[in-house]
Amino acid sequence: SSQRGKIGITLVSHWYEPATTAKADVYASKRGLDFMFGWYMNPLTRGKYPKSMRTLVGKRLPKFSKEESRELKGSFDFLGLNYYSSYYAAHAPHLRNAAQPTIQTDSLINATCKYINQFPN
Repeated sequence: SSQRGKIGITLVSHWYEPATTAKADVYASKRGLDFMFGWYMNPLTRGKYPKSMRTLVGKRLPKFSKEESRELKGSFDFLGLNYYSSYYAAHAPHLRNAAQPTIQTDSLINATCKYINQFPN
């Protein structure tokens, strides 16, 4: 505090658009953001991981103690965001049965950057 320094974090995230107008794909696009951006940002703003991550990853996701949560919330002065690409997200419930869970399977999304109907809407 005597040096009046600032601390920030720069995150990298993709944007996720629903592959279709189906509710399952709309929720999949939100989960994509939770698993890409919220994984890091939610602890810094809310002191915990996004609800979708807590639900889908379950016991494999570390939990913050009350003290850790308190210390994390608001522990930055500025945010940088590198954004490079967008993806279409489709709900992929079959990934729930993956033999080896990963961030890709836990989010239950199939993300693609291929154009739907030739060009993005």
